[in-house]
Amino acid sequence: ALHPASQGAGAVNGVITDRRGYDETMLSLQAGALGTNATLDAKIQHGNVSDGSDMADVSGAAITQMTQAGTDKSNKLALIRVRAEGLKRYIRVVSTVATAASLVGAQWIMLRNSGQVPEDNAAGAGVDQVKSVEAYSGASDT
Repeated sequence: ALHPASQGAGAVNGVITDRRGYDETMLSLQAGALGTNATLDAKIQHGNVSDGSDMADVSGAAITQMTQAGTDKSNKLALIRVRAEGLKRYIRVVSTVATAASLVGAQWIMLRNSGQVPEDNAAGAGVDQVKSVEAYSGASDT
């Protein structure tokens, strides 16, 4: 998770979360007021070590860059949903702001025996992006 805050230019690692026992995770990323010409990128990383020293990107688990330019603007919500059969035990979000400070926050939603979560009404509910990722790395969550 990332506590809602004004994030200056650069990358910030979120809190490392133990997802053991959950078969699906969802990241809810909120972008508040983006600074002038700012961009925001975010991705999910996973690893087997609780201190995060072996974290690596989860393939496909990144948002489409949010920008303050053009029609994108501020106050966006993105969801990244990851089926976790191949996901390693520990996860974190990494957010990267470029150009100008921006308000960013993120929370994990952990699901057990979740099956498929419907996505068809997400856009109508104020969600700007939804990504679904099947993480099959061959690793287990032990």
